Amino acid sequence: MKDQIENLKQELREFLELLKTITQGKWMQSDGGDMVYRQPMQVRQAAAIIIHGRNSGVTREQDERDATFIARSRNISPALAECLLVAVEGLEAFAIHSCQEPERGAAQYDIHKIITIWEASK
Repeated sequence: MKDQIENLKQELREFLELLKTITQGKWMQSDGGDMVYRQPMQVRQAAAIIIHGRNSGVTREQDERDATFIARSRNISPALAECLLVAVEGLEAFAIHSCQEPERGAAQYDIHKIITIWEASK
């Protein structure tokens, strides 16, 4: 499991490094609701990501929900990655240094659950 923990932490660190290379600022949903774009507004047209769901039989309402999710995912994923890294490192330290076997076992179990969820997402 130690290799899996190290791999997870490395992937999170790589993701956090990747964040340093992207356009800074929040992503927004268009007034029409079916498009997401980067701030600032003056680059809206060049940076727009349009969802073409209607061409595949998806409704405009679904496009709007997808655009909301994409913008929110872009904005929240940096914080989620940092929080997960902190949590994994904390659980790992607790699992190693805890004097109480039940707590150490619980920390190891939680790390195992995190790794299982992470690996299933690939």
